[in-house]
Amino acid sequence: AHTCLIHFIKRKQKMDTWLKLNSTRKGHDAIARLLQYACKIVTSWHLFPAWFQQLETTLRLNRKVLRFGTFADSLNAARKKAAPSSSQEPFIRILEALSLICNAGYLFVDHLLILNASKLLNLPDSPRWARISNQFWLASILHQLVSDFVKLGIKLKQSVTFKGVVKGQFDKLHELEPIFLSIVKNLMNMFLPLAALGYVKRKGFVGVCGVGSSCINMLPLLK
Repeated sequence: AHTCLIHFIKRKQKMDTWLKLNSTRKGHDAIARLLQYACKIVTSWHLFPAWFQQLETTLRLNRKVLRFGTFADSLNAARKKAAPSSSQEPFIRILEALSLICNAGYLFVDHLLILNASKLLNLPDSPRWARISNQFWLASILHQLVSDFVKLGIKLKQSVTFKGVVKGQFDKLHELEPIFLSIVKNLMNMFLPLAALGYVKRKGFVGVCGVGSSCINMLPLLK
């Protein structure tokens, strides 16, 4: 009976985690993103490629439709980020604001492409617009990545003495953990627009990067 109770509690915890993730727009997008790039890995192995490729396309389009209009959220977040703040370095604020502006540009052009695909808008030379969208996407990630490295440099400078001895105990590492995770996530994310732009050809590698960054994206949502 005790074993059954433990098993029931574990199943309930897993179900609660799933419901918590799926109850928000970000959580739903994170799950769909994870499945989308997992499908890309499977298709690269040539296992039921047609079925999984169709599922990947469906998940990608689902995500595009659900985030329709979110470019305005990115612009608003950029406006708030650019506001003077004593808690953050001006250079970091500028980098993160630029990242959000580029993300807004990526989303806005992506919205136009959705309207064009739905025949609600006649967009001339849609492949060119798709390339512009992916360039905005890449620029957004690169700005965020530079911001992460600047933050890491500042934190290391604050925690290391002139002799190179780390102050404090292992709790200092916990302060660096979110920055390290963000760097790893953005390094993996960087290959996604590069693949969309035609610079990275290996679908399996792109799928692994997408799945890895999706898992890191989910961590804050599970806390």
